[in-house]
Amino acid sequence: GAAGGLCASLAAQTVAVPVDVISQRLMVQGQRGQYNSSSSSGGGGAATTKAAAAPQAPAAQRYRGGLDALRQIVAAQGVRGLYRGFGTSAALVVPSSAIWWGSYGLYHRALASALLLREQQQQQQQQQRDHHGGATAAVQALAGLLAGVTSATLTTPLDVVKTRLQVSDGGGASAAASSAPSAWRIARELVREEGPLGLMRGVGPRVLNVSIWSTAMITVYEFLKRISVKQQPE
Repeated sequence: GAAGGLCASLAAQTVAVPVDVISQRLMVQGQRGQYNSSSSSGGGGAATTKAAAAPQAPAAQRYRGGLDALRQIVAAQGVRGLYRGFGTSAALVVPSSAIWWGSYGLYHRALASALLLREQQQQQQQQQRDHHGGATAAVQALAGLLAGVTSATLTTPLDVVKTRLQVSDGGGASAAASSAPSAWRIARELVREEGPLGLMRGVGPRVLNVSIWSTAMITVYEFLKRISVKQQPE
């Protein structure tokens, strides 16, 4: 169960992280605030950093598309460049999933109890499911929304550090290992420059994104589960 889920999540990250790195690089290119390892901040990304205070002309675009970004990253940093932030990303997925499912169960039970949807569940389970189908779906959707808010809020600091790490240039393949940014170095510099609240930069859009995704996911999941149970032969 838990071990299988952990292994599946880690396996998925081997594909998701390179795609995430390329998409993050494409999103921040052309912005003067883009970080690299030689900056005083120690690495990071413009997607989650302050824009320059004074208006500045955007920098020239560095990548001409996803394939070009892939080629340039591998040429400059090797295959390892595609997995920048892999550890942080994996460290984000595990607690995020645990927090989401844990809080979803708590919210679902609390909301169901408040609406008396669990009354006589053992004796009239099928009848109750049919009678309260709409209300049950509403409870599940609301519980998924609240779980998304909780998970996204608590894991935003990890996401901020991960994003900055992924869009950092890393100094190229010839750079010394000591100059390469690390998650701890990025987090330390961010807190020093912007205070603890700097780790919560972008929490609003992240909460909105995760909440919408999780609400849609759990609604479809629970609907398909109910349909599957109804269609099972007696």
